[in-house]
Amino acid sequence: TLSVARAQVGSEVRHGAFWWSLSGHSYSIPKVLRSGVKRRELRERLRALKVDRLYTFAQPLMRGAQAQRLRRWHRELHRDHIASYLLLGSPVWVCDASELTALLSDRFSPFQKGGQAHERFRGVYLDIEPHALRADDDRCLYRWDHLTATQKRGLLYRLLQVVIDTHSALNLLDEQIVERGHEMRLSVYLPAWLDHLHTPDALWKSPRQRDAFY
Repeated sequence: TLSVARAQVGSEVRHGAFWWSLSGHSYSIPKVLRSGVKRRELRERLRALKVDRLYTFAQPLMRGAQAQRLRRWHRELHRDHIASYLLLGSPVWVCDASELTALLSDRFSPFQKGGQAHERFRGVYLDIEPHALRADDDRCLYRWDHLTATQKRGLLYRLLQVVIDTHSALNLLDEQIVERGHEMRLSVYLPAWLDHLHTPDALWKSPRQRDAFY
């Protein structure tokens, strides 16, 4: 239910944890948010792992009583100097991002506006993986492993547009929140092999084409 990743940023080492379990686990997100004991135990675990960013699949939990529990959790994370990000993702969003747009406007935006700075998400983490497409959703009937490199690049440029649109939406939301100095951040998952140039899975014709994408 919790996966920890390590990243090197210059000379600084950072640890982030991904938390996505909504049911079927003793430390599922709703159970932890309801229990003071489980919250304390999980925070102790995060501190022991030196996690400073927590990416949580909390999109169903941003309304009503669950939203209040989530804000309480954010207050506790804030005291531990752990930044909380909303984890969002579906491979089909490279074809149809209307679900993402609705989540940002109907759930994320009201949640952010309804709390104090230390009760909000620090930002959004987009985990949109077009290479996971299996042609099993009417919204995006592509199967990644059946596509040419040109077709795959086309989907990556669609992903880039989704990222740009999400960044614009977060900037607009920042302008609508009174408190300054707490601008939201956008993080995006990109697989390491995306950089490849001379391997069977390479998508780019040249370093210049690849670098232009970034």
